[in-house]
Amino acid sequence: MNQAGGSGRPPHGAPPGWPQQPPTQPPAGGASLGTALGRAFRLRIDPSEVTNHERDKLLDAGITSPVVQAFLAWRRSLLTVAAIGMLLVLGFRFYDMSKQEGDPEMLRTLHTLQTVVDVAFALLLWTQIPRWTKWRSQRRVILIGWLLYFLMPFAVWLYPLRNALDDAIAQAQAAGDPGAQAGAMLRPLVGIIASFVAMIELAPKAVSLLPGVLRSALTSKLLFPGASGPGWLVLLLAPIYAAIVYILLIIPYQVTGSGYFVVAMVGVTGAQLFLGRMGYKLARPERIEEALALVKRIRGTYVLLNLTGIVFAGIGVYELFHQFDMPYAGMAKIFVSIEVNVLLLTLLATDLIVANLARGQLLFAEPGTLQAHASFQRDVSQFADPVVSSQPR
Repeated sequence: MNQAGGSGRPPHGAPPGWPQQPPTQPPAGGASLGTALGRAFRLRIDPSEVTNHERDKLLDAGITSPVVQAFLAWRRSLLTVAAIGMLLVLGFRFYDMSKQEGDPEMLRTLHTLQTVVDVAFALLLWTQIPRWTKWRSQRRVILIGWLLYFLMPFAVWLYPLRNALDDAIAQAQAAGDPGAQAGAMLRPLVGIIASFVAMIELAPKAVSLLPGVLRSALTSKLLFPGASGPGWLVLLLAPIYAAIVYILLIIPYQVTGSGYFVVAMVGVTGAQLFLGRMGYKLARPERIEEALALVKRIRGTYVLLNLTGIVFAGIGVYELFHQFDMPYAGMAKIFVSIEVNVLLLTLLATDLIVANLARGQLLFAEPGTLQAHASFQRDVSQFADPVVSSQPR
């Protein structure tokens, strides 16, 4: 991450090329919770929103570039909101553990292991908040911790729950329990029930992957409007996310037969297809004013379609829990987990995009790179549609 040199403290404001706004006094003190929430759920990283307290911390760390300052202040807010959200996730985790009386010993052990990992990751997030100015080391620490947190449930569900039932049946038969025979007859249903529970546990993590990456791509585009990479990510990943959402929603739809899931599919998949269609325009290097106008034009339709899908998906999930007489706390757990994971993925994916954009600039300094790029431009231009390429944007 390049940082501007100089020992003096630069004046407040945006860097050259950003839209000029009337000079305003930056907020005093540190960022409030309201400011953190606003930054976390907004795409643009605005240098003018860095508070005096944050800027003093950054300058003490030798970071004088307004763009870098804005980026790190945004990360701090996102990290804070994600850490608070992890407390809610832990609350649901402890609630689940309180309802495990009578479960097989192996199942309780696996859930305890998952809880330990969740607690450790929450502690990691909170300990990293004071180190928000140390981007290079912090991003690696959080990435490693997140990988453990994200992958642990998938490892836990590699254990077949039918084995846990077999152990319980064997113990009951050894004790002469007359219900052991009835339990053995239910073995074929255990796998079906376990797969349904696994879907509820793992779906929030799977669903949150691509939305987080897509949000990070849009954020990175507004941070570096001259970059093409974020737009290509949107172009590639949005249609894939549409297919994944369709597959995930078709399962509860077939279980419940609820038309709400159909509307949810249309809304969410339509939002991703619309975003993917605009990905080519986002891949064009632009000035910040052009990038802001384009993202604003995209965001309105995208948010409307996405919000429609989310609302109807919520109603459909409510019907699902109602039909199976499941505790509604599980429904709240799903949506909180998805939101927290999307925030975490936005943070981590933006880190990766920024780091790799910086690395990509260094590639042009390697011997032969410029010649190879010139050859690529010459050859690939032969595939361009002359009608489309000649039209004004």
